[in-house]
Parts: sequence; structure tokens; C-alpha cells
Amino acid sequence: MMKSVVVLFAILPIVAWAAPFVVSSSSSATCGDAFASWDAKELRVGNARFTASFRMRGGVLKTASFKAGGRESLRIDEVSEGDEIVVTETEPGWSAAGERELALVVASGGASATVRVWPKASGPMVECQPAATPLPKRPGEKAWGSGVFSFSWRRLSQLDKCGDALSFAAKHMVVRAYTPIDRTDLRAELLDVREFEMPTCEAMAYLRCGVLDVRETLAGRGIVFLRLAPMPVSRTDHEVFDFVVSPATCAVMAVPNGYPLAMLAYDGGETGRIRALRDFHRSLWPYRHGRDGQLVSNTWGDGNRDSRINEDFLMKEIAAAADIGVDVVQIDDGWQKGRSVNSSKGGGKGVWNGYWAADPHFWDPDPVRFPNGLAPLSKVAVENGLSLGFWFGPDSSDEAVNWERDADCLIGMWRDYGARHFKIDSLKLHTPKAFARNRRFFEKMLGESGGEMCFDLDCTAEVRPGFLGGMPVGQLFAENRYAFRKGDRRVYYPHQTLRSLWSLAHVIDPMRLRMEFLNPAKNDTAYGDDPLRPAAWPTDALFAISMLSSPLAWMELSDVPEEVRAKWRPLIAAWKRERGRLHGGVTVPVGSKPDGAAWTGFVTVCDDGGGYALIFREMNVSSSWRLGLREYFRHTNLSAKVLSGDGTVAVSDGILCADIPHKLGYVWVVLSK
Repeated sequence: MMKSVVVLFAILPIVAWAAPFVVSSSSSATCGDAFASWDAKELRVGNARFTASFRMRGGVLKTASFKAGGRESLRIDEVSEGDEIVVTETEPGWSAAGERELALVVASGGASATVRVWPKASGPMVECQPAATPLPKRPGEKAWGSGVFSFSWRRLSQLDKCGDALSFAAKHMVVRAYTPIDRTDLRAELLDVREFEMPTCEAMAYLRCGVLDVRETLAGRGIVFLRLAPMPVSRTDHEVFDFVVSPATCAVMAVPNGYPLAMLAYDGGETGRIRALRDFHRSLWPYRHGRDGQLVSNTWGDGNRDSRINEDFLMKEIAAAADIGVDVVQIDDGWQKGRSVNSSKGGGKGVWNGYWAADPHFWDPDPVRFPNGLAPLSKVAVENGLSLGFWFGPDSSDEAVNWERDADCLIGMWRDYGARHFKIDSLKLHTPKAFARNRRFFEKMLGESGGEMCFDLDCTAEVRPGFLGGMPVGQLFAENRYAFRKGDRRVYYPHQTLRSLWSLAHVIDPMRLRMEFLNPAKNDTAYGDDPLRPAAWPTDALFAISMLSSPLAWMELSDVPEEVRAKWRPLIAAWKRERGRLHGGVTVPVGSKPDGAAWTGFVTVCDDGGGYALIFREMNVSSSWRLGLREYFRHTNLSAKVLSGDGTVAVSDGILCADIPHKLGYVWVVLSK
């Protein structure tokens, strides 16, 4: 099974808009700032941020050296000689909409692996490496917590043939394993974290996780590993691990298991780690003004499903969206002729797969709801400074065999209606072939549109790529939460949305997350006198919670009272003025994890030396809070100007002092040097 998984990431057609590729027969190569050189035993790669060298031994690619800032991170005296290798350049373009990279195949004795280096990423990515034989298995001791972790007393040296073992040079280190958790219709805690100190007597840990951070405790620098794979809960082989950690010997083994692995250097503590992850993600999906970080509205969040979707209703939605400053009006399930299983009109007999077999015209615009087609809506949207977006369910039947037909359908909507933003739902990718075809589905559209089309990958249910699934195609639709829906326990609480964003921002660029805010006047009676109900928050705070992400107005905007919209307008206008700089920075969660009673928030560090602070006072008894800024900013003589919120902020000697007089308040400030 795992050998086939490699196909998902290895077979990448060259899209029409990529630069011509020329194979080189030399022993060196470059791509922008990325470079490589090699001889019969070793491959060396790097850019301005790092250099690394690899050897191959017994069919497994081994890291022989890893330097950043001129400093070696590994105990290189323990790296043994490698086998003879042959290195050749191969096709760039791992990400169909990303930056071009340098790509090299390292082969020895019938085994091979591909190393990719981007000009701005702080480390390489290794893919297409055969799964280790044998793969390390669960030792069989009692599992820790959710079963992600288990322990053994074996030494790492006994697993040498199973992967790339890295022994670190630092005397004291801490390892943090982060596992983002999708299928969020069923899960509210979206990030699992486990921590190990090194060196200690703790037994080896076998980990299934998405991100592994190995940091020098005293220096604040380290290496963060990023596994570009579906989340562990969505993988079919639950016995295959990503990493083995040996606290006693200050070592980590990266296990080849069929999924790509990036290894990124950083310094500057938590801000540096998050910056390294952001820079890598943006090498795969660069920020593009007008495409990314857009404010999208979607009517499904009010719980009426498709019962109101028609031309007249959506004309009102476009007008209301333009009134508050929405960028994209996204029409959810119901615009199409066919009926899904979620339709209010289908009586539960609709389709959730096999759309083309159910009706060859399933994806035509509904002729009853839209007797004039969708063109009039698109025209009015453009006249109001907006664009249309659409919900779509790719056909997962027969291992996604209709992927090209699906892609052609959405390309047609992009051409006919100027639609760039599509919410991708209903995926059920149960086999490696289905994953591979789904990737080609996205690549075809990105190639045809020159990277203009953008997709919200729904992470709420079923078997999907998830938060780190190796498909950088736009935003991640993180969760469905509703103000109230009959029979639905997923009640919307603003502090829980803040908690989800705060948690995921530790490992995912917030701009890539689609996070919702709702109409606080909707179904307020369903919450009773709950002190954390949406209506208890300042109205503008609801948008503020989502504005560091790609915000989602998850509601029927035409039903929002004027007094609510009046609170949103000025904040959205200020956010749109600042968002280019805001999304260009590095956003770091600060304070305590949101729980309804915390002081919490985010600091955004911009390249010009300034930035932003977004601070929330939940139901905390104290009206003031202090935050040290020295670990985020190089300059201590920062000034603060309030952009929005009911609070004041002063900065003195590198300390930010926030005063928010009312519970559930917030303050958003710009920091300048």
C-alpha cells in the first residue's frame, strides 16, 4: 500500500504555463537562489538560508550535514560513509501554482529519492523515497492519550535501516510533536501537542504527527520537520509512523513512509519556527493580491441549507455583501440542477457521490432557481466590486475516475462567470489512486487558469487531504459551526473559533485558514443566558476573531440587522486597508489558549520592523495585561496606534500594556518603529 502512495506525489505533469525544463549532465545546478552540487558519494543543496548534504546507505537517503547561519546542527562525526550514487536533475513544479524549485533524483543500487529545494524555503523536501523495510512498528506498550504515541526501550541504532537518523549537536533540546486534527464535524480540539526534553532517561517515542520541532533550548534555534500527508486519523495504515524520538541520545529518526518530508532550519525561537513554516507554505502557494486572504460570504451558515437559494435571494445577498465590504459571494450547495443529500428539497434522497452517473446535467445551473442562468448574478456582482464563488463536490466514485470532467466543469465556470473561489466538499479519497487523481484535478485547473483559481478544501469530514495533505491549492475550510441548527450540536461560540485559529496558527499559515464569523442576532434565544453566547460579544469582535485568517461570513447577509452591519463596516474597511501588510507578516499566537476566560491573541511581525497586535480579553477578571515584545521584534522603541476595539495600548521598554475595560472586548493596534 505504502509503495503506491508515492505515486500521489511523484507523478506530476508539467503544466502548460511552467518554464521549459532542460536536463543537465553537469555535477551542479541552480534555480534562482537554490543550488546543488554532487559527486559519487554525496549530494549538497542549499540557498541563502541553509546548506545540507545527503548520502545514501542501504537504499535510504541519510542527512550527512545540515547548516543554517554557518552553524552545523548535527553530530557529523557519527555519519558513516555512503554508497555510490547517481544524481540527475528532474522536473520542477511540485506545486502547480508555486515557485519553481530545483529538483534532483538521487539513485543507488536500484533505490532512489527526490530532493527539492526552493529559493526562499529554509530547507529541502525529500519525496519518492521507498518506504523503510521493515517499517518500525508500535512496540505494544500502553498507548499515550489518543493512541498517537507509544513507547519502547529500544535504542535508535537498532532501527538504522528504517530511516534517516539525525543526532543533534546541541547539549540541551526540546522536541514538540504537533498533530493537526481534521474531520472537524466530529472534533473540536484541532491540534494535539506532545513535548519531550533531551537528553533525559525517557524511553523512545514512536510518533504519528504532521510537524516535529527540534529546538536548542538555550539558543532558540532548531529544525522543524513538516510531513505533507493526510492527517494520521485519515490514513489507512495506522501502524506506520512518521518519526522516532530518542531523548536519551538527542536523536530523531525521520521514517520514510511514502509521504514527502520537508526539513526547515530556523532561529529566533517560536517566531522563527512559524516563519520557516510560513515561508515553505508560501513557496508552494505564494500570496497573490486579490486571490488570497479574501473575505468570503456563504449563506449555508444560517442553517437553512439551500431552501432560499434563487436569483432574487442572491441579488439581495450581493447587495448586502457589497454594503459591508465582502470580496466574494460564494453560493453553496443548491446552485446546481442536481440535488445533494444535504438539500432541503431532496427528502434525504439526494446524491453525495457519483454525480455524473446520477445525472449528466447535475452541474448545470438550476433552471428553476435561475431561469436566466448565472450570468446576471455575475454581472451584478462585478458591478458591485465583488465576484461569485461556488460550492462543488468532485466525484469520488471509481477512485475519482471523473476527475478531468470535474475540472473541465469548474474551468468553464471560471471562464463564463469569472469565478475563482470554489469550496471543495464531499471528497472520499480511500485509495492512493483516488488521491493521485484528485491532485491532477487541481493541477489541471491551476494550469489552465495560470494559478488564478483558488480552492477552499473542506476539512470537516470523511477521508480528505486534510490540513497538511500535500496539496497547496488555496485555503483550508477548517470547520462548520452554526448559531443553531435543529438536531445539530455544533453550536457556534466565538471563543471556540478563536481557540481553533489560535491552535492551528502554531503550524499553519493563518492566511490559509478559512475561519467563520456569524450573525449574532441569529437564534440568540437558543443560547439562553449563556455569558459566552455570540450576542454577548461586541459585534465587531466577531469579525476581529477571524480577520487574521481568510474570513468567512458564514450567514445570510441580507438578514443581518443594520445595527450589526454598522459595527462591521468600519472594521472591515480598516482591515482591507491593512490586510496586504498584515498577511505579509508572520503571525504568532500569544497569551493563553482561548477558553472563554483568557487573555489571548496574536502578534504579527512585518518585514519593515513593525507589525500588529490583536489582543482579546475573554471573561477574565483583570482589565489589564502585559506582553513582552522582545522575542518578536528587534526594536524596543515601538509605538502603538489603536485601529479598532474598545481598549488602549501603550508600549514602553519592549513591554506592551493593554487595557480593555469590558469583558469579551478586544483591541487591534498597529506597531511602528
